Amino acid sequence: MLICVYEAKENEKNKKLDFVMPVYQVINSVIRYIQESGRNSKNQTLVNIQRWTKNNPPLSQVQTASETLLNSFLYAYLVYNPSMFDPLLDKRSEDKQKEFNKVYQAMIKYFHVFKLSRNPFTICWLLEILNIISLKFSINDAKLENRLRKEYHDLFNNMLTNCASIVSETFNIQFTASQAYNLALPPTVYELLWRYEYI
Repeated sequence: MLICVYEAKENEKNKKLDFVMPVYQVINSVIRYIQESGRNSKNQTLVNIQRWTKNNPPLSQVQTASETLLNSFLYAYLVYNPSMFDPLLDKRSEDKQKEFNKVYQAMIKYFHVFKLSRNPFTICWLLEILNIISLKFSINDAKLENRLRKEYHDLFNNMLTNCASIVSETFNIQFTASQAYNLALPPTVYELLWRYEYI
């Protein structure tokens, strides 16, 4: 069960908005969790941090599962979070711009955590998350600076290129013979498989 804790109210003393669990804090917490688990773990890291080469080892089951779970959690959190519909933000466009901008800045850091992932599920989940972010937190309302817009443009192109490589089987993903996965599929992939009766 996923509970979205979010509240915004106007502080009567300084007339600024006070937030309980804004979206960008949740995103930063997930990033911190990934980074700290990588530092504290004597075993594998939760996220793949190896550079891509033609001789990459097979995908790690632990990393594949943890990347999928982390991304599916963040996706579900973003889908069910009501913060972008807050009437207080609609009345205060400057505060809305600041909050949306913080979300986009936190998300670019999140995407960079997964930039070396070889997991096809992760790439699909990241595309889903980017879609939800762009739908719920309007990029026009965020008024992003040009550098950040360019970073998102490059990121999106890179994800689409990787997605095309997966479909055309040129992504060079290696599985071991015994690997089997029971993972949540990204919604768009699931819908396509269901529509064409593969599920």
